[in-house]
Amino acid sequence: MATRTPNLGLNKPGSGEYGWDALLSQNIDTLDAYVGQLLDERAVSGTATGGSATTITDNGANWGTDAFAGAIVVVRRDGVLLRTEKIASNTATTITLAASGAAIQSGDSYVIMAQANAIPNSEKGQPNGVATLDAAGKLAQMPTADDINPSIMAHINSPHAPANAEPNRPIATQAQALAGTDNTTDMTPLRAKQAIDAAIAAIALPPKRDVTWLSKSPGNCFSIIMNGRLYNAHATAASWWHATGRTSGTDWATEFGVRHGLIEVLFPNETGNLVEAGNTADDSWALFDNGNLYMWGYNQFGQLGVGDTAAHWTPVLSATGVSKVFAPQHYGTYGDYIRFFIQKTDGTIWGAGYNGFGALGDGTTVDKTTWTQITSLGTNTVKLFNLGGYVGCTFALKSDGSIWACGYNGYGCLGDGTLTNRSSFVDVTTNWGGPAADILQMGGGFSFYTGAAYDNRCFTVMLRKDSAGNAEVRTCGNSSWGQRGDGTTVNTASVPYLVPLANQPVEMAVFGGAPGTIYVRDSANQLLAWGYNGYGQIGDGTTANKTSATVVATDCAKLFGDGNDEYNYGHYISGFYRNLNGQLMGTGYNAYGELGIGNTTQQTTFQQVMLPYATSGQIVDLGWFASTGSTKTYIARMADGRLFAWGYNGQQNIGNAAQNVVVPVQIELPQL
Repeated sequence: MATRTPNLGLNKPGSGEYGWDALLSQNIDTLDAYVGQLLDERAVSGTATGGSATTITDNGANWGTDAFAGAIVVVRRDGVLLRTEKIASNTATTITLAASGAAIQSGDSYVIMAQANAIPNSEKGQPNGVATLDAAGKLAQMPTADDINPSIMAHINSPHAPANAEPNRPIATQAQALAGTDNTTDMTPLRAKQAIDAAIAAIALPPKRDVTWLSKSPGNCFSIIMNGRLYNAHATAASWWHATGRTSGTDWATEFGVRHGLIEVLFPNETGNLVEAGNTADDSWALFDNGNLYMWGYNQFGQLGVGDTAAHWTPVLSATGVSKVFAPQHYGTYGDYIRFFIQKTDGTIWGAGYNGFGALGDGTTVDKTTWTQITSLGTNTVKLFNLGGYVGCTFALKSDGSIWACGYNGYGCLGDGTLTNRSSFVDVTTNWGGPAADILQMGGGFSFYTGAAYDNRCFTVMLRKDSAGNAEVRTCGNSSWGQRGDGTTVNTASVPYLVPLANQPVEMAVFGGAPGTIYVRDSANQLLAWGYNGYGQIGDGTTANKTSATVVATDCAKLFGDGNDEYNYGHYISGFYRNLNGQLMGTGYNAYGELGIGNTTQQTTFQQVMLPYATSGQIVDLGWFASTGSTKTYIARMADGRLFAWGYNGQQNIGNAAQNVVVPVQIELPQL
């Protein structure tokens, strides 16, 4: 039988997926937001009496016709997630799903996360003491205490409750008592929000688990910063845990991925506060507000700056007096072939690591295992862009608006008018459009490994403001797949090209390696794309490469995926953006469920990622890591603080079963 009221499961401590203890463990700003979210979107639940690969049947339901079209339904079997699907249509007792999957059986539980206007009238208001939902689907008034439905009332049994709380008393009546308006026999005049607001003030919730940062790694390490602490996980069962900050060994060799492998990185003697951190495929770093920089990882070319090329399993104090770290943005061939830059509090720039093509800019092509000052940059560098790996390059913006570059230049990506590699920074200001008021973003595509040979083709893209403050996009270097955006597929171009755009560009995302794809969001919320499109990542309905900017969406609010690259088949990639409704949209490569749309079918147009609570939750950040080959696992951070993961799961990075996760599932955050 279909449940006729929202079943929050808050009636007993620790009971159910949304039990009281579970509530307290969530990263929720207010109880109001939490209860409102559940009442809005977990509006209808029940138990199936039958079904198939594409249907759910509940003979006791009365859903009307197509009341839930476009909503999302979650199905569980014996408490374990079975499927999360969009609803294509429904009759009074049968739901037709938008995609085929595991067959629904009698006894499977379902929850329809409907938008408020999709709740049938028969579900909105019930007599006999049940809470009433208004026309918008929100809680309108509470029933009398004598008839109160325990499924919509939490009880004060938490260890976090105040001393004057009465155990086992419904939270709303407790709130009334604490507010001095106790009325145990008639709660009707008290609207839900008043009760919830009073309850929030009455209950001392535990510290909020606040995730403020997700890593974007091309390799085997994933990190988060939560409540000012750093947590790392390695992504495969193989011995790739250099960057995790743990002592090497086999005692935790099966604890990897975000499933249960996020473990805090410890800095035993550090008294400062963590301000930023990051990781590459095999190396990690953490910067504290007192200027202490810690590094650890594989360190093949001395990129940790600690004086050797030995692997360091746990954090080592690498430098002091540091104000900024410039970690690699794109990796290209082999994540080990990388360099780091730091800026010290006196404004000087220092570098360490791989320098085979002069990308450190110190006048040599010798790798550096200790921090080496880049004297040519002086003390007036305001931004530095550390691009690429093996054939990488570096760009710097100085306070006078001048632009400087060094490193690999075989295809002209430095934009200095030559194909000559530069081991010292050269002034490229004129070719890049003159002095810049700012460089908002800098990206590119760099060499990738095909499985047979290295391909050194690379290109660069700059989103800058000119001296008058007008934004523009310029491209340079290889354009074999149309990355230059000039209508051609020229092999080499050493002078930057101004991409013609009808509106001011606001942000960009460059991803996919040397056969790269470029996204630009403009001031009219249009998404324009060009470059490589072999897996549909342009989103125009084709797999043909685009040599000029093409409008592919008109509802773009934010881009995700800038720098999404890896050394091995980096162009096997998906593209993402957030639309004006707060939903995550994706297209492109989907062999391992990377799009989170319920299947593993490649897409050439944008599809909505099946994140729960799409109408009340909004994605604010997207992280990722690669486990092996061309695989990707994605992690979304929502506005309410929760994390969801989907994609490759062959190493059990997300769930216990070694199978791909094609619909986002919530990540259990580490305990504080």
